[in-house]
This record gives sequence, structure tokens and C-alpha cells, in this order.
Amino acid sequence: MTTATTPAPGFKTVLIPLLVLFFFCAAVLVITDHYTRDKITKNMRDVELRTIDAVMPLPHDNDLHEDYIAINDPAYFGGNQEVTVYRARLGRQPAGVVFTPVTATGYSGKILLAVGIADDGTLLGIRVIAHKETAGIGDRIEHTKSDWITNFTGRSFANTPPDAWAVRVDGGTFDQLSGATSTSRGVINAVRKVLDYFQANRDRLYLEYNPESPP
Repeated sequence: MTTATTPAPGFKTVLIPLLVLFFFCAAVLVITDHYTRDKITKNMRDVELRTIDAVMPLPHDNDLHEDYIAINDPAYFGGNQEVTVYRARLGRQPAGVVFTPVTATGYSGKILLAVGIADDGTLLGIRVIAHKETAGIGDRIEHTKSDWITNFTGRSFANTPPDAWAVRVDGGTFDQLSGATSTSRGVINAVRKVLDYFQANRDRLYLEYNPESPP
């Protein structure tokens, strides 16, 4: 008596379902990655826009987020760093600007700042965008952890001469964060350079336009 046997599945019979599964999984990963990156980009942009608004409290009637130019000046900002300058206008007249990111040299590396300046050269506010300073010490440059960074608001070269832009232990006007003198020095120096640049280039900053952003 002969017993019937089921033939083993052929190579193609096994391969085709595996290929279908592979391409399906790959498509899912690509789609997921695309939407994840889009969400991360959007979240980063939202944070950036909120930061810009936080250091530009003055009334303005233009779209601040779309009225900007990019500058690159090693004499003020070091290296090949590109800084974006957002311009606030009211009735087509200059109201103020926001420089971001401005790089300061901290104890543990770079500190990225957003600096808002009124048209008359008065600081409107500063926010820390990113840093690697020591928790509980240098990280008090963040406005949510101490009020140290808010002490710049209202300062200008009119009430604080350039040679006074230093910590008190160096003969300057500013208190240093306890245990974080290097961090304090770095931020103060970076902010002073932004004011220097604004004073020297104010008119040019307002006259130049991003081609994608009408005056």
C-alpha cells in the first residue's frame, strides 16, 4: 500500500509572503519615521517661535516670524556662526529685533541664547535656548530656575557702558551666579557683543529684506 505525501513547499511559495511582509514593514517604518520627524520639526519650530515672542514684547503689526535676515560676522559672533535677526515693525517703522541663536561660551560648552533689543538699543529680554551647564549651578541661567537672566532686561549702553559689562569680581556691574562665574562671564560677554553689533549695524539690519519676506 502506497502512502500519499504532501510535497514540501517550493522556494517561491515561501519567499513571496516573506517579501510581501518585508516591504510592508519597511513601508510602515518609512511612514512612521516621516511623521515622527515632521512632528519633531514642528515642535522645535513652536518652541522657537514662543522664544522669539518672549523676548519681543513690544507691539508690532508685521509678521515677526517671517520678517528676518541671516547674518554672519565672525568679529561679533565667532567662527562661521549664522545668526537670524527677526525684525519687529509698527506702522512700517522699526520697533526692535531678536537675535537667535547667539552663542556664549559657558563652563561646559556652548550656550545658545535668544536676545531681544528695542529700536533704541535697550534689552527687552534674553532666553536660554540650549546649554550643557552643571545642574543646580550653571543651569540657573535658565529663567525658570533663577531670575539672574532677567537682570539684563532694561540694560543698554546708555545706562551700562561697555566697559561695565563684566561680573563684579572683574570690576563690572553684574552679579555672577554663585559657583558659576565662567558661565556668567560667557553670557554677559555674548550679550554685550550683540549690543555692539546692533549699535554698529542698526540701520542696515532694518533695510535688508529676506527675498521671501516683503517689507
